[in-house]
Amino acid sequence: MSTQRKNILTYHAMGKMLTPDAGIYVGSHVHIPEEDARLDYDGRISFVAPSDTPRRKSVTISLRTIMVISLIAAAVLFIMAQYALAQRRAVINEGRRIASEIVSAENNIESMKKKIADAQDESVIGWQVVHRIGMVSRQGAEVEEIYAPDTRPQQTLEALFENMRAAGQ
Repeated sequence: MSTQRKNILTYHAMGKMLTPDAGIYVGSHVHIPEEDARLDYDGRISFVAPSDTPRRKSVTISLRTIMVISLIAAAVLFIMAQYALAQRRAVINEGRRIASEIVSAENNIESMKKKIADAQDESVIGWQVVHRIGMVSRQGAEVEEIYAPDTRPQQTLEALFENMRAAGQ
């Protein structure tokens, strides 16, 4: 047996390693103590983290938790959709109510126009005068003329004022 180790691992140049001077850079905030460095069997320096190095803890969420959160989110979305639908229905119903009130008002306007036209008709006015007030038509009745004395003075206003001034003196 030979004392030399045979290289069982084969390395292939890929990516940035295709360039001959490519190196791996470690950030300046990483501290690698020299005592952790060792020489690999192929002559390369490698660093191995000590076994007591704290590792990042991964956050695990159980399937049950994911399902509960998903159900709560779906319920909230469903409630919001139902609220929006109820608001939409209320607006539609209000619009229908207003439209029916407009139609009713238009019908009232038409009936009032008809009543006004009927009230302006001369035959209706004549009937109302005869039956409600008791007036008679002048065609069949004897007409008596009544004369009132002239109550207006014949003199002008200036003459009237002069007469009043003269009476006052």
